Amino acid sequence: MANIPPDRSGLLAFAQGHYQTWIERYSALGLSQNQAASVQEAAEAVTAATIAANEARAASQAATSVLAKSYRDLRSTVAAAVRTINDFALASDNPQSVYDKAMLQAPQPRGQTPPPTPPFDLGIALNPTTGGLILRWKAVQPEGVHGVVYRVMRAIGISGEFQQIGLVGEKNMTDASIPAGTSHVAYTIISQRGGQTSLPSAAIDVRFGIGQRGQVVVTNISKAA
Repeated sequence: MANIPPDRSGLLAFAQGHYQTWIERYSALGLSQNQAASVQEAAEAVTAATIAANEARAASQAATSVLAKSYRDLRSTVAAAVRTINDFALASDNPQSVYDKAMLQAPQPRGQTPPPTPPFDLGIALNPTTGGLILRWKAVQPEGVHGVVYRVMRAIGISGEFQQIGLVGEKNMTDASIPAGTSHVAYTIISQRGGQTSLPSAAIDVRFGIGQRGQVVVTNISKAA
């Protein structure tokens, strides 16, 4: 209705400015006494709810401030404990033993980062179009270790030596250079960052055969065993 303000604050002010008159003149306005009084009750309910909401917001802000301070205090307390453990470890005869007991990593020398970690969970799949062998693996590197590349090492035959066949930045590679007639190959992957390298991953052994319809069959011996 045109007389009623559309916004909340205007609506409350409208009700507060009218309900007393409506209560006093309810019969002359065609209202029942209860109907006029209900406007006052509704306006007072909004006022009470507004006060409660404001108090709740203030309490929430105070609680949030207390929570933030609690986290700051926790961080400061934990940091102080770690510094004490670190000082104790450095003064001991076996610092690594102290770090192990505290379940902490020994701090890296300033300006140095830990070496990359070995890849894991190697998998294979045959590309039916090209005949190449698709290699995939996983790797999770320590904090601060970036720019890792992966050296793909391959050994042909049961007694073949591992030789590098690729250096990739992704965690997959397609080997399209397997010599014809090869029945067995093995792969291992090494993480590399600059001059630092990881230990080799667990090797994955692959056997090639011929299926019933003459197609090439690839078997992951490592997982089949």
